[in-house]
Amino acid sequence: MFKGFFKAITEHWLSAMSGPLSVPFAIAGVFAPSDLSKALLLGASFICVWAAAFILWRRGQDSLNRSESRVAALNNEVESLKARSPKMFGRVLQYMGGGIDPNKPGLIPIVLILEITNRGELPSVIKNWRATYLRNGTVFYAKLFTPPGTIDLSFEGSDIPTKNVAFVKEDWIPQKASAPITSGNNCVGFLLLYLEGIQKTELPGTVITVQFEDAWENLTSCQVELALTKPDFDPWYPTMRTVVRT
Repeated sequence: MFKGFFKAITEHWLSAMSGPLSVPFAIAGVFAPSDLSKALLLGASFICVWAAAFILWRRGQDSLNRSESRVAALNNEVESLKARSPKMFGRVLQYMGGGIDPNKPGLIPIVLILEITNRGELPSVIKNWRATYLRNGTVFYAKLFTPPGTIDLSFEGSDIPTKNVAFVKEDWIPQKASAPITSGNNCVGFLLLYLEGIQKTELPGTVITVQFEDAWENLTSCQVELALTKPDFDPWYPTMRTVVRT
């Protein structure tokens, strides 16, 4: 750094010494006594050194001002884009669960029907899905399951057709929401997750929280509290079992 500084100031010093600033001192040096000539030349050198330093400082300041202006313009552009960024809102439309999945011993399957709405200006995909569940003041992480095919939800001992539900893989919401959701539109799909370390009898009152991010990494969440019956949701079927058709 100092090597570059001395090189630059030397270049400007030599330029100043050979330029218009040194001419009066050179003329005076011709007619003045030797001692006075030396003094004049030393004065010229002193002035030119400070002039070279000022030129370097001024150029640095000009470059800094230009850089700060560019940074300010970029920050304004970023803030403008943030103001127009996607604003995602999620809600749980329905839930089903509480049975035993023969393929996942020790885990209780829960199917959530989610709706994600974009109320912002810019389109965005949804990514980084995760889910937790709160039971007796303790937060646990749920295991998200990627369906390999169609999921059949059937209910043991039931001959009512409406109690047999099928979810196709194309409606798995992490996959559907990987396509951009445009402003004012929504995406509806299902999310299959498994709860561990909880008994079926402990499910009522458990709060499930689903979190996801948009392309700007803005975090959004929605919640649902499980209950035996609830007017706005499908009934709770404690004998549900999950079968995957590939």
